[in-house]
Amino acid sequence: MKSLVFIPQGNPRLCLSDSCLPPKSKPFPVAIVASLASVAIILVVLVLAFVLKKKKRSILGALQRPPSNPPVSPIQMNKKRFTYSEVINMTNNFQRVVGEGGFGIVYHGLEYLHTGCMPAMVHRDVKTTNILLDEQFKVRLADFGLSRSFPVGGESHVSTMIAGSPGYLDPEYYRTSRLTEKSDVYSFGIVLLEMITNQPVIDQSREKSHITQWVEFELISGDIRTIMDPNLQGDYDSHSAWRVLDLAMSCANPSSTKRPSMSQVVVELKECLASENSRRNMRRGRMEFHSPAKVSMLIDTGMLPVAR
Repeated sequence: MKSLVFIPQGNPRLCLSDSCLPPKSKPFPVAIVASLASVAIILVVLVLAFVLKKKKRSILGALQRPPSNPPVSPIQMNKKRFTYSEVINMTNNFQRVVGEGGFGIVYHGLEYLHTGCMPAMVHRDVKTTNILLDEQFKVRLADFGLSRSFPVGGESHVSTMIAGSPGYLDPEYYRTSRLTEKSDVYSFGIVLLEMITNQPVIDQSREKSHITQWVEFELISGDIRTIMDPNLQGDYDSHSAWRVLDLAMSCANPSSTKRPSMSQVVVELKECLASENSRRNMRRGRMEFHSPAKVSMLIDTGMLPVAR
């Protein structure tokens, strides 16, 4: 009797068709999908960048659009110190008012805060960087983030946390925390001194670092030319200059009771400005009288004096 023996090796292949073979797994096209996804992401980023750039251009275009009434003498509106000749040109030799807008001229604005508002307000951060120029060179008193109002009832001060900018901060307010409208007067006095002297408020390289100390030291000589802005080249009325300097130092007095009110400051500055404008008009009249055209007209009309 023969037995069956199972031998796995060497058996002939009985199924010659592919149907008997196990199915082969097809490779997933990962590389193709990754490439398509990368292209899609790049396109989305480019579209977003284009939209944002277009929006930014439209905003900048609106901000940089020229005004309907351009200034007499346009100057780049970058943050800078204007030269004396530029100021002369902007104001048409001080005939055109520069400084009305917002609350108006700065000292008018402070006077309005102190006497025109109900309740009265104190700005608390009057300084040159908070006095802005618009595209027509009109002054705007800005940044009322630290301003405080006085409660209705006639209180002369409020007790509050000390806030302000170094150099412009009222020393009495700093010592006592008692805020009054005279604190703004002090800060405005410092701004006046900056304008008069063209000196920084605090300069550690000076023997007297604070501008009030420096002015007091220079006043010992009695020569206002050492204090006035050298860019003016002496083209100012010394009497008016002394009045403005005295007013600025009065505003910056360490004692609030010795400082003038903003209403008094307005009156004094108006008088000084009128005096300076009168001097300039007289000088302009003399220059026109002695101009070649004027002399020629006098010759033609026989109005020149005849030597005897």
